[in-house]
Amino acid sequence: MCPNKKSYIQEKNNNGEIYLFKILNKDFKKKNKNTKKDIHTLYFNALFSKENLEKKEVLLRLAGNAEIFYRQKSLSPEIELRGSNKQKEVIKYKRYTEDKILFHFPIKINALYNKIANIKNFNDSVNKLLKEKINEINVIGIDRGEKNLLYYTVINQRGEILEHGSLNEINGVNYFEKLVEKEKERKLQRQSWFPLLK
Repeated sequence: MCPNKKSYIQEKNNNGEIYLFKILNKDFKKKNKNTKKDIHTLYFNALFSKENLEKKEVLLRLAGNAEIFYRQKSLSPEIELRGSNKQKEVIKYKRYTEDKILFHFPIKINALYNKIANIKNFNDSVNKLLKEKINEINVIGIDRGEKNLLYYTVINQRGEILEHGSLNEINGVNYFEKLVEKEKERKLQRQSWFPLLK
């Protein structure tokens, strides 16, 4: 019997020789149809898209070493009321009140490029390039911190600092000060908020 036929898969499933699982995440639910999709959903859809599967050399492919995890429920369902005007019953911490099977599988991106370029170890290729062009390539380091939204440093390959500075201010606007001011306003609003008694 041809393994590509649907009946073959159904027969194997009925005999307990293979197991079929429905893959689902929040982006596949009907109510979330028009919302912005998660990056992992976009990868998943691209992997099984007609465009990817019909190419001679695919851009995305399964990389192997897939894993299945079982997470047993850890809480008993507890109902709580939510909503300001129209309250509805919601299960508190619902995700922990149900047994879950989680599926993890790596996807190889740019599989065709890696094959053409014959890149087996990307880091080795980059290190070799940096070594060959020691006087031509500089490195930019970007750091996020408490005093700066972004702080950049440009160094050469001998570790000498060529340029550095803060990116708090862009085109005459100090975004760091704006965010600090906004945080103060939010803190004040939280401190002065009192629930209305009905």
